Amino acid sequence: MPAEPTVSLPVFAADAFGDADALDDGTPLATLVLSGVRALTGFPDGTGAEWRREAWASAGLLKDALSSAVLTLGLRGTPALDWAADAGGAGRPDTAPAHPSTPPA
Repeated sequence: MPAEPTVSLPVFAADAFGDADALDDGTPLATLVLSGVRALTGFPDGTGAEWRREAWASAGLLKDALSSAVLTLGLRGTPALDWAADAGGAGRPDTAPAHPSTPPA
């Protein structure tokens, strides 16, 4: 612990349990595995979404890596959105990261 290299929680869940949603918040399996993570890493007890994200991260599991993409269609307004709209093609939906980096030049 932690996982080297870090891996997204859905990818870990798919590899370990055959279901990318197996460790979604509120599932009994997520509660059990998160308790094991805390026992192995010594992460303190807590509550809330931010605490869970940090607890998973203490084991090298990144909670939002796969679920942070959004479906877009012609969004404009900033250079990143204009770039994404142009890259998506006329009238064709595209995906973009929820936290975009600088678009390629």
